[in-house]
Amino acid sequence: MASREKNASPSADERYSKGFLVGMVVGVSLAGLFNPVDQALYLMILHRRPFLSRANFANPWEGLSQAVFIRTLSGGMFYPLFDVWNGALSKLFPPTILAVPAFTSIAAGQLTGLTNAILMNPMNAVKYQMWGKPMQSMRNTSQQMWKEHGGKAFTTGMGVTALRDAIFGGVYAGARRTINDRLLSPARSCAAATERRHTGLQAAVVDMSAGAMATAISSPLNYARNMKFANLHTQEPPGIKAALAQLGGEVLARHRCEGPFMAASYLQQRLGLGWGAVRVGVGMGLGQQL
Repeated sequence: MASREKNASPSADERYSKGFLVGMVVGVSLAGLFNPVDQALYLMILHRRPFLSRANFANPWEGLSQAVFIRTLSGGMFYPLFDVWNGALSKLFPPTILAVPAFTSIAAGQLTGLTNAILMNPMNAVKYQMWGKPMQSMRNTSQQMWKEHGGKAFTTGMGVTALRDAIFGGVYAGARRTINDRLLSPARSCAAATERRHTGLQAAVVDMSAGAMATAISSPLNYARNMKFANLHTQEPPGIKAALAQLGGEVLARHRCEGPFMAASYLQQRLGLGWGAVRVGVGMGLGQQL
């Protein structure tokens, strides 16, 4: 028994190391591919203009090095962290205790998102301050933020980011697990060869669907987070309640003046539900397949 335990440890370490390296490669690849899209989504919400506006893509590779660095770390840590949290929760809550089979996946996803959000927030704060400001280096931006606001500049938005990523991680992991268990169960009646042939495509569709669903549900918190970063230089950046209350007031004003369709369209644009959901869905699908 002791020898089995000794042999199990190296395999676990090997799995976590492999997960970190794979995550790093995926993070670098997706950061380079999606940096123009991420920046355009942020500037769209910040400046209240259409996503495809030329101004959103004026400097598409601005902040790329910071995005690559952040994505490398967060992507590299996601899968090992998820395995660690999932393993710990599986021991604490065996399947016989809980009726919900996806419980550990949801909770592990939430804890993984929470951990990543806290660790990555200072670098994300610098990245967001650089977007839309050409010729700004990470060092100069960091020095300016420290000079004007001290350590608070690097912790602003940490709470809402942690909450957003916890909800996103939980919804994504839970939806992915549920779809796989309910819709892609090995017990369904179809030929084994066909199953194998379509497994890659099915997995990509599941990841994209779960990512888009998680994006939609966490979008109000993502909006509040963007408002935090966008108003860093004000005396007190708006909290979650204030940011969403202001958005609600704007939507109601649109509803009174232009009708429900235009109000819904405005809300969709401000939350980035269309392009944002597509971007995250495709990113999660590619990330799992690479």
